Amino acid sequence: MFASKLCKHHLRARSLPLVGLFFAGCAAADDYAHTEAGDAQTAPNADSSNLAERDVSPDPEIGSAREAQTSTPRSDYAATITPPGGPWGFLRQAKYCNSGTYAVGFTQRVEQSQDGGDDTALNSVNLLCATSPEAEVTDRVSSHDGFWGEWTREPARCNGFVTGARLRLESDQGGGDDTSANGIQMSCSAGEDINADNDGPWGEYDRPEDTWRSCPENTKVCGLRIQLEEKLSGRRDDTAMNGLELYCCN
Repeated sequence: MFASKLCKHHLRARSLPLVGLFFAGCAAADDYAHTEAGDAQTAPNADSSNLAERDVSPDPEIGSAREAQTSTPRSDYAATITPPGGPWGFLRQAKYCNSGTYAVGFTQRVEQSQDGGDDTALNSVNLLCATSPEAEVTDRVSSHDGFWGEWTREPARCNGFVTGARLRLESDQGGGDDTSANGIQMSCSAGEDINADNDGPWGEYDRPEDTWRSCPENTKVCGLRIQLEEKLSGRRDDTAMNGLELYCCN
């Protein structure tokens, strides 16, 4: 794991000379260019059928919820909010709740500790959408399912609509194993904050004034796209999900 981490840092500083057989091995691996969070690029949605090598675990069906297919911005779109996230990966396809529905909760996919193996923690977040806070969930919004881990056992659901979010984030570990995002917390129009039951164990939710991002007044979350690092070849350090954008609608 230490060796894979050094390979990853080599890729972020390619101007450094290669030293010894270790770095020669890194250079021989398939090249992979990371994107800094502030310059995250859009990319075609990766094939989500190529899921876990470690664990294949689909998001649990939520009542009669179906996956929302809407990738075109809604006519009532109002704003985009971006909680502070990690530095690796690409923004995947934007997806929206179907017209007339808004986010009332979420599920998340998290890989728990690999006991000395390469850890990734948070892999994906799905929104659960309904016509009202009291109504049955009808839509599940997925930007990308991620690669590893298990989905939330019980959905996290608001008493109102989702209006904001922040990430549980592990900082860059230098020569150690990076996981980046470990979980997400969402705020609700009724005043409460909700968490899933399966956050990763690393990092923390920092001071609220630094990390919360909230929709404008009288709007609520209606879509998302996640920032996901693609699988790395060889023994390099995977981080999976690093961040996300949330879309607010009237």
